[in-house]
Amino acid sequence: MKPIDQIRHEIVALEARIDKLRSVEDVLSSLEDAEPSGRGQRGKAAGKTPSKTIARAVSRTAVKAETKTSRGPAPKAAASAPSGVREGSIGEAVLELLTEKGALPRAAIEDAIRSDRDVGKQSISVSLQRLRKAGKVALKDNQWGLKKR
Repeated sequence: MKPIDQIRHEIVALEARIDKLRSVEDVLSSLEDAEPSGRGQRGKAAGKTPSKTIARAVSRTAVKAETKTSRGPAPKAAASAPSGVREGSIGEAVLELLTEKGALPRAAIEDAIRSDRDVGKQSISVSLQRLRKAGKVALKDNQWGLKKR
């Protein structure tokens, strides 16, 4: 995703959040204008709505509205590739590349993955280190390769 597309996405999310907050504001103003029935008021004078109660209601409603708009549908459980690496991750791409081409130097791995994705060099290096720690790849003579099991 290009930076301009990310900014546009954030603007849309913020506009949706503003709409939700305006609806919460409308609800609150209607609550303030309405006469409370005195129901559920233990030991408190009927007709008074404590400001803390309203503030809590606003914060809960705002948080619910924000999470619904900014996150979209609930995320599904992270699917796992047969290799034990998360599907669609850089680590999975590294493993697929090493399976296809054999042992490669880090620079060649970076070039191959960066030709398909917009990721930094450091992200690929971190993925290689994590795969090495997990016992999936090994570094020998400056070449990263799949570890033999």
